[in-house]
Amino acid sequence: NDPEILFLDEPMHGLDPMGVKDVRDIILNQKEKGKTILISSHILSEVERVCDVIGIIKGGELVTKASIDELERVIGGGMELEIELDKSTGLDRTIGTITQSLRDLDFVDKIETDNNKLKIRTNGLKEHRREISERISKEGGIIIGMKKNRIDLEDIFVEATKNG
Repeated sequence: NDPEILFLDEPMHGLDPMGVKDVRDIILNQKEKGKTILISSHILSEVERVCDVIGIIKGGELVTKASIDELERVIGGGMELEIELDKSTGLDRTIGTITQSLRDLDFVDKIETDNNKLKIRTNGLKEHRREISERISKEGGIIIGMKKNRIDLEDIFVEATKNG
């Protein structure tokens, strides 16, 4: 058979890692051939890896349909930053001051600390790396690394389907 449209229901469910990879490769190969593939799955990490357009269903109703990038902008909003701070500058004395100062910013939703690393989640569509960097420097912190993380499909799904 060589159908133009494939309907797959939980194609990765119950497979070992090699089976998941084999099925993923088949899906991507069919995608390269121009096939339309509709996948129903709860394994969101795999959906994110193979799909161009995501539809999120809640209670039998289509809540949203868009590319992952569009979903990040519309639903996910914000961003997540991982920041590594220099330990040699008395960071143990300033980390509390830095985190409190960052919490005072209205666009900061969440801050997690782990030794000299901060994980900061912001809201809205605006890029806030500059303001965060300036605030950390003002409080005596020295940034030695900053990485912007993509908000994953699980976070987007939860946001799209909560209350409403």
